[in-house]
Amino acid sequence: MSFGFSVGDFITVLDLVKQASKRFQDAPRQYASISEDLRNFSNVIQDIRDLESECGPETKDQERLHKIADESTRLVNDLLSNLDKYQDIKARPLTITQKFKKPFKRLTWDQSGIPESRGRMLLYLELLISLRQQVSSQRACRIEQGVLYLSERSNQQERDDILDWIGTVDHSLRQSDFFDQHVEGTGEWLLVSREFQKWLTAKGGRLICVGIPGAGKTFLASIAIQRLLDLFGNDSNTGIAYYYCDFRQQSNESIRTILSCVLRKLVECSSCLPQAIKDMYKEHKRIGNRPSLPKIKEALKAMTSFYPRCFIVIDGLDECLVWRDVMDQLRLLPGANILATSRDSPEIVNDLVSEEDIRLEVHAPDADLRRYLDHYMTKVVRVVKSDQQLAGVISNSIIAASGGMFLLAHLHLESLRGKMSFTSLKSALAALSTGASSYDKAYNNTMIRIESQPEEEAAIAKDVLAWLTFANRPLKIEELPIAVILQEADSNIDRESLIGIEILVSVCAGLVRIDKTDNSVSLIHSTTKEYLKRRLFNWRQGPNAAIATICVTYLLFPMFDVEFSKLEEYLQPNKAGVQLQPLLGYSLEYMTLHSHLAVIKPPCMDRFLSSGSKITSNWLLLGSKHGYEHMENIAGSLIERGVYIDVHDREGRSILHYAVINGWKLCVRLLLDRGASLEPDIDNMTPLHYTVNARADGEYIAKTFINAGIPIDTPVTRRTYIPKFQDGKVVYTLKDSDMGLTLDLPTTKAGLTALHLAALTGSQRMTKFFLDHGANPNFRSESGETPLHLALKLSAYGPQWPGIVDFWNEPENRVECILDYIGLNDDEDEDEFASSHEWIRETRLAIIDLLLDSPDVDVNAQDDFGISPFHIAAQKEYSFESVAEKLINKGARISLRTEKNKTPLQFAVASRNGDFVSKLLELGADPTERDIDGLNALHYAAKKRHLPIFEEILNRIPISLSQRVLESKDNSGQNLLHHLLDHGFVNVDFVSYLLKRVGGINDFDRAGKNPMAVFLSAFALWESFGLFVKSMPPQSSTTKPLTRHAYVRKQNVQLRGPFALIVNGLEINAIIYQEASPSQTLEVYDDV
Repeated sequence: MSFGFSVGDFITVLDLVKQASKRFQDAPRQYASISEDLRNFSNVIQDIRDLESECGPETKDQERLHKIADESTRLVNDLLSNLDKYQDIKARPLTITQKFKKPFKRLTWDQSGIPESRGRMLLYLELLISLRQQVSSQRACRIEQGVLYLSERSNQQERDDILDWIGTVDHSLRQSDFFDQHVEGTGEWLLVSREFQKWLTAKGGRLICVGIPGAGKTFLASIAIQRLLDLFGNDSNTGIAYYYCDFRQQSNESIRTILSCVLRKLVECSSCLPQAIKDMYKEHKRIGNRPSLPKIKEALKAMTSFYPRCFIVIDGLDECLVWRDVMDQLRLLPGANILATSRDSPEIVNDLVSEEDIRLEVHAPDADLRRYLDHYMTKVVRVVKSDQQLAGVISNSIIAASGGMFLLAHLHLESLRGKMSFTSLKSALAALSTGASSYDKAYNNTMIRIESQPEEEAAIAKDVLAWLTFANRPLKIEELPIAVILQEADSNIDRESLIGIEILVSVCAGLVRIDKTDNSVSLIHSTTKEYLKRRLFNWRQGPNAAIATICVTYLLFPMFDVEFSKLEEYLQPNKAGVQLQPLLGYSLEYMTLHSHLAVIKPPCMDRFLSSGSKITSNWLLLGSKHGYEHMENIAGSLIERGVYIDVHDREGRSILHYAVINGWKLCVRLLLDRGASLEPDIDNMTPLHYTVNARADGEYIAKTFINAGIPIDTPVTRRTYIPKFQDGKVVYTLKDSDMGLTLDLPTTKAGLTALHLAALTGSQRMTKFFLDHGANPNFRSESGETPLHLALKLSAYGPQWPGIVDFWNEPENRVECILDYIGLNDDEDEDEFASSHEWIRETRLAIIDLLLDSPDVDVNAQDDFGISPFHIAAQKEYSFESVAEKLINKGARISLRTEKNKTPLQFAVASRNGDFVSKLLELGADPTERDIDGLNALHYAAKKRHLPIFEEILNRIPISLSQRVLESKDNSGQNLLHHLLDHGFVNVDFVSYLLKRVGGINDFDRAGKNPMAVFLSAFALWESFGLFVKSMPPQSSTTKPLTRHAYVRKQNVQLRGPFALIVNGLEINAIIYQEASPSQTLEVYDDV
């Protein structure tokens, strides 16, 4: 926006006025007034321009500014013209003589126009000031809105992150899809029923809706959920959660998946995230894992207690393999109203429905069936468009034959598709099946109609139905067209032969539907799948063999004969979430399972095993990595046939790595016989090391390594790999400082062995195995640590968690991780936590005992820093009898020194381990021994401010030496008082105790500080205290609005100790003038 003039115009006016004031004397007083007015005028204009540049004014304000701009321009021009009349010399050049003479001519002002000009200017000034306030207010408002927007955006991002962390399964789209499919007006009977109303109003009620297959239970669940959302969706005091069990996803539906989905929905309902959920997220985010099942259960109880009213709806329990576990957990939720639907199965109903529960029989009322048929009739039977009477006849016949089942009504209606005359309709209606076998009869009729289609359509329909029936997961829309056209002889996909998904659905006569919620194609009902399993049992001489053959054919396409990294790229979805090669993922994962389920082994597997394509070794690595079902035997066949075995993924793991992790004994033996590489992965683990944490048969697999001639002490050197995002994927590069490290070989004389790992992670079983089979208990890591070092300190030198994570420092790999999976909601949980904690302690001590029982163990082994097992025991929470006494019995030296000359006694004192200190002193440990910095045990006790330990040490020193030791100084010239006051916070009793026994109050260390100066420096009080004792006025303020006197008073608790020094003769001036940095900035604490 332009004002029509610039601030420069006003500057010109002011410059001219300034020139006139210098050149003329006795100027009228109006000059000063109008000059000041112009100056104010210019300032306001500049303010408005600054504000407008940051936040443009509203349109109405722009119009006002333009108007003022025009008037102001005229006013300024009038003033400029008026001044020009009285400017005598203006721009003429002056000679030197003229400059000295300064020939001024007085101005004779015409004052008649001045008041008018001033009046106009003041009016515009007032208008501009008003506008400035408005523009400033608008700017502040927009800033506030912007801050609010950024805050809301940040909170929403945190909310989304937490929701995704809880679980990625969200059935919101599924709920919308089911509810949109229902015909308006159907299902109202449920909402007005006495049972539903009672459940809706009673806190903690359970409503179990049971019915025959196809009665519309899922649609009723969606209607009930929608009613809850309509009633309470905007009520932050009500939690609403739901889950739709799916027969197609039975293999993937775990109790954790279902409960995490329920938890996610409950958290979504809250306007602000409960603190308990935030805390749980922060705790697990630090570790980097998702919530465990116990944590989910704990959070669910917290969420249901958080809401005054809570509703949970679970549909299709009969389609869920873990229904009993799910319902057992939901019953434990306090005050939750639970609605569940299921088939009327005796197993489920008898177990599920108790006396306190409300049971409701689900059926499709005739009125609902009629609404359904009226809605779809004209879309299926076109002849009824002009004959409503005929439509009524059709509806009555279908209703009579459906027996209260929507699915059967759907099948009967679909059976009329294509009937063009009343006669054909009448015949079809007469043939409608009824009774107990009505579903089978309806499906039989549907299959007859499918088979009566043109030959190609019928064949494609059977292929579609077979794939959807026998596939091990729902097929994606992009996968099905490829699956149904592939032939065994194909070597690529002819895109022109692909059939559109709409056609594939239409030829199946209503038995197939597209699920928009997950972009998949499926059968319309679980009863459909049950029927087709029987009907298509002999499809292509066996459905599982046929699907396995198609998978093999696809995998052997030349385009998949690529390196492993390229194959992984093929498996990555594009921006739309679709794989570049749609059927690749399914074929890789389920080929072996279909082959295993086939009645007769398909010949295609021999073709795959002997193909020579890179896909075989790549499939072997992928399959072992992801644990594909039933692939171990086929993997063994591939290895025996000489498939290339040293392929690695981006994490550096090979087939052997994963075979060990999976517990594949046969494959491990075959791979070792073939000379598989033992190179470590990015987690610094060789395959042998993974035997410690193998999922099964760790000892057997480790013995396989030994039998294959692999040294049991094969070491690994920890190296650091840095993850980087490159070309759309994560790659790992070796840290520059680790580039020079050589690869670990069995002949390496230093490194971390499998025994080190077993001792570190807490595997008592594998520790015993390795020791029993000759593992060296004194084998040293690259930093000199033995397994006993790691067993005692529970860590290893090198990268530390959570900065750089590898297997050696990952908390999830330690036995202590089981504590993270225990909730603490009640006494039972606390008992479990306590017993688990005790079991862990006993396991750790048992591992130490195993190592100490080894006849060759060196208990005095020192690492590169001179630390021995006894030094570690001295600073840990082990009781003396449980560890230290055993070490001493094995020959541990109690006065062994580290590289910095520290003794176990000093370690124990520094760790405030009073029991350990007492025992060592009894055994003759010398408290006067000094470390490399000149500190003895008393210095450490003072530094740790532990008076009881200090007194016990002092009592052990001979009286003849005690005073000299009390007055001793370290290599920096610091005495006991220096160390006691070093951390700012002091024990007043300890200060008093020392002052009664030792001097040194005014002793200066080599940095020129006495004990009080050390205290003040550490506690950031130096400047204020120094000025205070110099008698500065109490009202003088610091850099913040706080008087120095008040500041020192605020710290009176911390100052009690130092003031005790003053009372005992501390020279304050010495503090002030000896302090090395008297200008240290005062830091005022926020709570002052």
